[in-house]
Amino acid sequence: MVMGQGNNGGNMGGNMGGMQQMSQQQQQMMMQMMWQQQTGMGNWPQQNGWGGWGHKQQPQQPQQPQQPNSGCRGFADVVILLDSSGSIGEESFRKQLDFVSRVVSSFQLSSGQARSGYQFSVVSFSQAVKEEFSLNRFRTQQQLRDAISAIPFMGENTDTHKALEYSLRNSFRSEKGGRFGAVKIVVVITDGRSNQPTETENMANEVRKMGAMIVAIGVGSDVDPDELRKISANSSNVFRVENYDVLGTIAETVERRTCDITIDLGGGVSGGQSGSGSRTFEWQDYIKCTMEQELMKKERESARKMLEALENAKKEERERREEIVHKEDDKMHMEAMKEHFHELVEMQHKMDKLGYTLMEMKHGFYFM
Repeated sequence: MVMGQGNNGGNMGGNMGGMQQMSQQQQQMMMQMMWQQQTGMGNWPQQNGWGGWGHKQQPQQPQQPQQPNSGCRGFADVVILLDSSGSIGEESFRKQLDFVSRVVSSFQLSSGQARSGYQFSVVSFSQAVKEEFSLNRFRTQQQLRDAISAIPFMGENTDTHKALEYSLRNSFRSEKGGRFGAVKIVVVITDGRSNQPTETENMANEVRKMGAMIVAIGVGSDVDPDELRKISANSSNVFRVENYDVLGTIAETVERRTCDITIDLGGGVSGGQSGSGSRTFEWQDYIKCTMEQELMKKERESARKMLEALENAKKEERERREEIVHKEDDKMHMEAMKEHFHELVEMQHKMDKLGYTLMEMKHGFYFM
């Protein structure tokens, strides 16, 4: 018998007691409602075709992502920034494209179903920035690889900061296929130092503040390792190779790290092993992990505000103490001035007394 049943047919305690008897579909509905309450996205399911809670109609369930036989499975939007500067050259640029094709082929692409699969966008950069294709452009591996192989070489300078700024301002926008809740990853491939290192570091910080993780790949001896670390802010997301001839040797490592980032950020939670050994996507675990991520964000924001309040209190205390010190200094200065004034008055008295004595001596001299 379910706990909490009464004359009115059961209460909330009874519902919770009967959790084990719920169907998988009912459990998913409850988890979605919990996620909705935690994240404050009360209207989000209805706006995205899931149906609305509290209406007479039953809420529609999101489609379960189909599980392919192999490849990294998850829910992520990935923007690849390709260095197309003159120092690379046409031949090495083609090797870079082959590397990108090899990496993306390891991922399950989104088929357009709700909240499933990977999407890829490629942005070339040199002195200018060009979006080769957006996140929602291709749904098959063949289309994606064909588009990558057709990317032209640009030449000119290495303005990495412009590419990072483009990814920040444009690449993840909804009209370009950016999806709510998807893990955001930016992969930067470069063979040299950026022309504006300070701007590059600042723009990378802005991209990370947006919530994206950055993977930095440096090719050749002209790369600045420190700049790569500043771009990614995580040594685990930095990769280096000697030249473009051996770039393909790290393809599997980069694929694995990108897949792990997706999982770590809640976009592809472990639920078994796929044919390639990658961890697979589980919808219920994803919702749970997303809820945990949102709670962690709120906790971090609360901690940040507390730290700000503490810093402000310390600042006010320092200012108050400085004001007291200034007042004490002023008081001591006034005391010194008063003391000096008294000394001057005393000296004046002595001078007056001496003057009187001199006048008496002169008076006595006249009457001798």
